[in-house]
Amino acid sequence: MVNKELKDFKNCLHSSLKAIQKERYFVVKEQEKESVIQEINFKFDQKDDVLIIQQDVKNCPSITNLFGNNKDKIESCDFIVLLIKNKELKIFFCEIKSSNSEDNKEKAKRQIKSSKIFFEYLYKSYVHKYNKNDDFSMAIENAKSLILYPASMSQKSFVVSMSSDLISCKMELGDNGVCYIADGYKFFESK
Repeated sequence: MVNKELKDFKNCLHSSLKAIQKERYFVVKEQEKESVIQEINFKFDQKDDVLIIQQDVKNCPSITNLFGNNKDKIESCDFIVLLIKNKELKIFFCEIKSSNSEDNKEKAKRQIKSSKIFFEYLYKSYVHKYNKNDDFSMAIENAKSLILYPASMSQKSFVVSMSSDLISCKMELGDNGVCYIADGYKFFESK
């Protein structure tokens, strides 16, 4: 996979499926107003080797009423990161939570599983519509799942712990629940 292939995929996506870009920062906003983490800003020097998919539910709502019950909605993770480093594509499914409790971990796993199904559909639809090569299949199988939650006030750096299928990442927050990641490559490479 090369940057051009990722850029082509990115350019075909609806704007409401892409994270906001402010210069070299990709801005991910939490949809839940009660969340302790409200926003994460990832800095990447090369924007063409990164795609962050985050659904803007106001402008691109999810499919509802699939199963006939208006109260049932499919929950997905907060964002998906596609990152190319040395011509290798890596995919990260990321869920923001206010704590790292067992209940939140289980909910995050379900949301990530749902997002994997969504992403596979999205990508296969892209391949079919635009008659492209299927370059992401192996990367999807090797994708990593992350739960991002706030560090205690005394925590000064990122702490990563791994369970069997979910990587826990403590995030240091600034004012108003905003987190800045100065080096997005380093953040994701450590996972």
